[in-house]
Amino acid sequence: MSAPILNIPIEILDQIIDFLPGKDLASLSSTCKQIRYLINDEKVWQLHCKWELGVYDYNPYSSYEECFKKLYRHRWVYPSIWFGDRNPFGTLAVSTYNELTGSFDIGEVRASIAHPDTGMGMGVIEGRASREVRERRERRESLESRESLESRESRERRGSRESRGSFYGFNTTSTSANDTNASGITGIPFRQRHNSGSSIASIPIGTPIGTPFGMNTITPTTTHDTDSSAQSVSHSHSHSYSQSQQSTAPVTPTTPQSQTHISRESTPKLKTTMAYAISYEEPLIRINQKTDYNDPASLVNFSQIRGLYRCLMRANALLPERIHPSMSIWPPSKIPCQDRTRNVSSTEFRGHLSKTSAASTDLLRVRTWLNYSSGSIGVTMGETVETFSRLPIDLLTPTPTMPWKGLWIYRGDPIPEFLFFHQPTPQRLEAIKLTGNNKVPRGEILFVVEDLNHPLPDGLKFVPEFIIRGRRPVLDARYQTSELNFTNPTFHNGQVVLYESDAIILYDETGSYMGDCCRVDHPQLISGKLTHVAYP
Repeated sequence: MSAPILNIPIEILDQIIDFLPGKDLASLSSTCKQIRYLINDEKVWQLHCKWELGVYDYNPYSSYEECFKKLYRHRWVYPSIWFGDRNPFGTLAVSTYNELTGSFDIGEVRASIAHPDTGMGMGVIEGRASREVRERRERRESLESRESLESRESRERRGSRESRGSFYGFNTTSTSANDTNASGITGIPFRQRHNSGSSIASIPIGTPIGTPFGMNTITPTTTHDTDSSAQSVSHSHSHSYSQSQQSTAPVTPTTPQSQTHISRESTPKLKTTMAYAISYEEPLIRINQKTDYNDPASLVNFSQIRGLYRCLMRANALLPERIHPSMSIWPPSKIPCQDRTRNVSSTEFRGHLSKTSAASTDLLRVRTWLNYSSGSIGVTMGETVETFSRLPIDLLTPTPTMPWKGLWIYRGDPIPEFLFFHQPTPQRLEAIKLTGNNKVPRGEILFVVEDLNHPLPDGLKFVPEFIIRGRRPVLDARYQTSELNFTNPTFHNGQVVLYESDAIILYDETGSYMGDCCRVDHPQLISGKLTHVAYP
């Protein structure tokens, strides 16, 4: 006797499959041969690998289904950005899927000033880790070109399922458009839920972003695709900033018809070009199908390049009511993350083994040490523990009301630093260091703009005239300085120039140039395709 579910029309079964997450899909496929054959579609498993694991290529596994089942328990390490608490410099890391080893790699990302001739970072030589990242990037680009050809095959998936369903005795009676809703299924299918993204329209990187003071006004218009539930947002850019608007009162943007956009070619250039080279270091941690969280030996990775041992440690999140202002926690309270944990321990977190079910999916620790052995005698030296936290993607995605938030690079001293631009309100901007120096360390504020809505009049500006010749807004700011080891931190008055949507320049109270900030395309950084950041 066949199961009652086999009498359901194939179209409704197809909708049920679309609603199921990958874990339930694997359980359903083990119930009977008919359903197993129906679910055994590489297009289905490809979607779940993409949206649940962030995997776009099943290699070195034999199929997307095998890849999903092997790596599902490591799904918490999906491709994203992590920042560590190594004092005082910090660490910016990216978790990616390695198609060559079939593992999730968490590797450090560094920025350096690009050489004017070669474009590489000054003093940076491409090592084995960088070559591996380059090979993976080239492989991913060839895969994306193949996916454009395979998109036509996805349209035939439903037809192929119907033919297989009729072969195995399913009810393949077609339902009309009016009968489709008779299944009683409401909501959005699983793949569409993960594909739709945020309901707030994001702004593309490199686009002049609208702000209340009228520098570049954006009028978003939403168009609906008739073939999918995805929405595309188009923006009309315009510019208006007259002498009469340079006052302390809020400025009301004019209509797009009465505005004139200033092109980048007609605007004055900076004396120093913002050009940085991005390098992907050797992975700190590599998690593959053999990794067992209950076996500490399987969590140890050995670096043949640096001769270091590294061990992955899961971390538990503190309850919000247990967090006290005097506690040393990571991430700091300045960064709005959901989970926080202790980053200081008198025992260096020895014996702190977190159960997989209780561990946070946004926190981890990496223990690093050197080991010298000669025969039966071994010596361990330089043991350190660094706590990492995931940086939520929604905090890095600019919106029409908060256009400046995201990941940025600051020309710091002595090396470039990564900043997190946070807008707690549409009027306030905070630049928080993800990587710092021996004066202002990671996790501290570099500068704050209290009011983005009120640009300064000409009489209060001490910024050089060639910078603001294109009527760029100049705002009051407060920047932080300190002595060595973050001693006597002090905020000073300064000014920032909103040069473009991807560039901000900082000046101190004497009108001297302090540094420039350049936006980082974080999706490209996570995918491993970002090699340079340059503007203008």
